[in-house]
Amino acid sequence: NVKDGSNQRVLSVEYGLPTANQIAGFTLELTDLAGFTGYAELNVNHRFRQYPNPRRRTHYTASDESQAWILNLSRVSRPWFGYIEAYGVDAGYTTAFDVVDETGNIDYARTLQRYEFVDDNDDQDRRPDWRRKGWGFGDLEIFPGWDENNDFVSDFNQNDNEVSPNRVPDYDEPFLRFHTDRPDLLYGVDMNHNGWVDRFENDEVADYPYRSDRKGYNVYGGLYLHPDVRLTIGRLDERQLVAEGENSASYLLLTADHQIGPSGRLRLFQDLRRVHDSIADDLVQWLQLPNTRGDLVPVLDPLAAPDTWINTTWIGWKVEPIPGLRLDNKAKWQFHHQLDEHRRLVLRGLRDQASFLGLVNKAEYRMNLGSVSLIPAWKSELLRRTPVLLRDARQLESAQLLMVLARVPVMHRSFLEGGLEYEIFTQLRNPRPPGAEDSFRGTVAALQLGNISDYLGYRLTTLVGLQVTRRHFEIEGTQTNTRGFLTVYAGVEP
Repeated sequence: NVKDGSNQRVLSVEYGLPTANQIAGFTLELTDLAGFTGYAELNVNHRFRQYPNPRRRTHYTASDESQAWILNLSRVSRPWFGYIEAYGVDAGYTTAFDVVDETGNIDYARTLQRYEFVDDNDDQDRRPDWRRKGWGFGDLEIFPGWDENNDFVSDFNQNDNEVSPNRVPDYDEPFLRFHTDRPDLLYGVDMNHNGWVDRFENDEVADYPYRSDRKGYNVYGGLYLHPDVRLTIGRLDERQLVAEGENSASYLLLTADHQIGPSGRLRLFQDLRRVHDSIADDLVQWLQLPNTRGDLVPVLDPLAAPDTWINTTWIGWKVEPIPGLRLDNKAKWQFHHQLDEHRRLVLRGLRDQASFLGLVNKAEYRMNLGSVSLIPAWKSELLRRTPVLLRDARQLESAQLLMVLARVPVMHRSFLEGGLEYEIFTQLRNPRPPGAEDSFRGTVAALQLGNISDYLGYRLTTLVGLQVTRRHFEIEGTQTNTRGFLTVYAGVEP
């Protein structure tokens, strides 16, 4: 406890305002050299600043240097293949530069005044995701991998638009839900182990090949057991340079996509891995919460795999055994088995074992009775979920859906469409989890008249109809909703 001031000292800090950001680098590409393909890149980032002293004409300067490098090499010699990648991105590496505003001041919290060399565009559309200098609009609707038809509308809410917002996702909307399955049934590789398939992730950082403050490698190899079946064994080891986190995994992948006859298709995705993950990869994901069109919601990485076996199995089978009859079956099973001590898991808020099981079976038959087109259909859905986090409730529910659609031409350019849908929803958890629906039986009837006409060079499509929904809940009784609609679409055909 020194009180005479003998421990005083002067700390020197190289403070300054940013004056320049420079990135210099080179790349080396290798194409088919003895069967090998490779790529190497090294970038050196210098950030310059000066101390703002109005009394001096020559200012004190300082600079920081950071590096980013990547290296990958691959070779395919059927049935064998191999791939290795190594990378390192310093924590201070940045392609952003803060510039002064109209008053000559720098506000580091005002991201709009930041100039970026590399954009953040996770959905790879025509608009960068963030609002920055030179591009102030940004992108408010970001759903990577959920727009396979490239119409800038989520594949799970195709009826939504600015003029007529739709607050019911397609997998819950009558008649549309037969063809649209929940995003929970999607599958893919999750290499950062944050609970989201990598190709569906959206973040708020520039689109580097790898995140900053990371260094590691990923190596895998395998063989084709069949032209349509591929087996892969690999090892991932990634470290943080400053934060000292780690993400490592030993994994085995088995994928298959096989055509069965002229109308059948069998797909398989099997992923088994041992994971140690302590790196938080937080996201901002597009979620459609109840009674909303959907919005970007921060999603924190639960760090659910400190020492964990993770298995993901997905099987899909489509077939048309006879003309007009289409069968579609999907199954997804995901399982987490924690190897850490129970006490430590409880402190982290994690369950010893977590799982998800989703089963979907669909059948439809398309037939024509004279001028009438008729489509009877059936869909069965079972969801069972034991979440990784202790605070989240378990889920177990099933739904059976019977549907029939009919279409009758009325005149040359008019048609009448009708549909009847009957649903049996069963809540298999007792007591019912908070926020979950009670068991019910529901009926939906809809009738729609459509007309297609030409007007002043435009092709007009007019739809007018009525929909009646009736649900009988075990506890709340019967609810009836009626909805009428009139819609006119105008388009131009080449």
